[in-house]
Amino acid sequence: MKALSTYRRLTVLIVISLLVASCANRGAGPQGGPKDEIPPVLEKCSPEPGSVNVDTLLKSVKMEFDENTAIKDAHKYVVVSPPMKNKPMVRATNKKVYTSFEDDTLQANTTYTIDYGNAITDNNEGNPLVGLSYTFSTGDHLDTLFIDGYVIDAHTLAPKPEIIVGVYPNATDSDFITKPLFRVAKTNEEGYFRIKNIPDSTYRIYAINDLSSNWYYKSAAGGEVAFLDEPLKPQTSELQNSLTLKLFKEELTQEYFKKAFRPARETFTIVFGHEPTMMPDLKVLGTVDSVNSLNTELWVLEKPIRKDSLVYWITDTTLLKTDTLRLEMKYLKTDSLGKLAETLDTLKLTVPIKRSVQAKKKKKDEEHKSEIQFIAFTHNIQQEMEVYDTITINFAEPIKSILYDSITVSIKVDSLFNPIPISFETGDSACNKELRILYEKQFDQTYRLNIDSACITSIYGRHNNKFYKTFTYKKPESYANLYITFVNNPENAILELMNEQEAVKYTSILEDNEVIFQDIAPGTYYLRMIIDDNHNGKWDTGNVMKGLQPEKVYYMPEKLDLPANWDIEQKWDYESFDFMSQRPSELKPAKSK
Repeated sequence: MKALSTYRRLTVLIVISLLVASCANRGAGPQGGPKDEIPPVLEKCSPEPGSVNVDTLLKSVKMEFDENTAIKDAHKYVVVSPPMKNKPMVRATNKKVYTSFEDDTLQANTTYTIDYGNAITDNNEGNPLVGLSYTFSTGDHLDTLFIDGYVIDAHTLAPKPEIIVGVYPNATDSDFITKPLFRVAKTNEEGYFRIKNIPDSTYRIYAINDLSSNWYYKSAAGGEVAFLDEPLKPQTSELQNSLTLKLFKEELTQEYFKKAFRPARETFTIVFGHEPTMMPDLKVLGTVDSVNSLNTELWVLEKPIRKDSLVYWITDTTLLKTDTLRLEMKYLKTDSLGKLAETLDTLKLTVPIKRSVQAKKKKKDEEHKSEIQFIAFTHNIQQEMEVYDTITINFAEPIKSILYDSITVSIKVDSLFNPIPISFETGDSACNKELRILYEKQFDQTYRLNIDSACITSIYGRHNNKFYKTFTYKKPESYANLYITFVNNPENAILELMNEQEAVKYTSILEDNEVIFQDIAPGTYYLRMIIDDNHNGKWDTGNVMKGLQPEKVYYMPEKLDLPANWDIEQKWDYESFDFMSQRPSELKPAKSK
């Protein structure tokens, strides 16, 4: 009996365990089911979509969905057209979304469109309801015409997302800087826009990177802008061609003084907000009059790399000893009317004081060293040089004299180095800090550069130390050659070979309907062409108030694979592709120039 009782108890425990497990599995719900990827579904609105004769005192639009919703980045995605003075507030409560314009009164007889972009999502998974658009009218009809197209970067042809595109009816040029846009839309990730529900009229169209959402071009001053040259009519059919707007950053022309500093005893820098129309007039304050009477010999101006920054090297011994240099600067500044006016400023330039313990120790060590101070310089010489490289030496301070006979380049023949003919190029004659050494190069040969000591002297009396460097040039089989011909001959073309990050590696110009890139390092490249209308050797941006478009740019849609020891011939029909399909998909997202 006892054994039977134990058996029955064991059986009951097993049954109970199975029942508990079964219940637990049922309570856990479905396991491993598909993830919810369905966005909210709009079920009803108040007012109804497409309503007419809506009261201009309407303060809110209510939408109901089939599930709980959330709002994400409403300030970024939601666009009301025509734009309101105050941006509407969009909020979600359970299954309802409210769009409120408490601080605005609707215009009479106007069709309104609210584009929500990706702002409305479901509450659980965050699935966005893409492209929801809501329309109503305060008049007795809905306007139904539209304008659509793409906004791309004028220099890189990359699509530009989150750009405001708007129109003015029967506009003059001044409207763009004095009135808010009449109807607006915002570009999506592909740069596409669609300005909906526009009345029948003739329009000027513009695009701005309006970060402040003020709907004025002046709010984007110094930002990006695009425009079409001619007025246009809105579309009535999807069969009409979409527009392409090329966004560019205008070159700022306001002239103003930004800052001045003295990084070392021998030099000071003055920085302006733009390349100055006229060089500033500098006068030394707090010193004897005789110093100013020799104004042309107080310093030399370095040839600017950045045209808005002026670097001066002090040559006067009295000023070199002065720890604090006070200057009166007379220059031109753009006033509130946009005109240049003569302005006076006083500059206080102080030699930096080194306070660290390490700096004091270094100074003490230097006092025990030799009094000889050599000129510091950098160079571009590598152990293995490219055949197109020019040996360039850059000095840390301006050079006064060079004994060219003490600089030699020799080629190795058997075990000996034999000197070869060389010539020289220097930088700016008034403030020379660069030396370039020219000679006829040979592939797969070894060379040696030798610079004797004390053959180069700076304006501060410092000399160079002895320097020599041995190097070789690569073999001809290490390179590729590229020959570009055209179906239609472009005028004033500059061609650029770029890497995947759009860094320009090689530049060439069109000659006799052909462009040659000689001795190219093997690799994958992308080709861009600039139509250089003003013949200045570079791409130029536009100016909206002058009606000046940026210079045209074309991309070869296919990448170019250039293997070593190959001659590649490529024909390019650059006009056979529209601008939206030219930019190769492999290129990384590009920034505006």
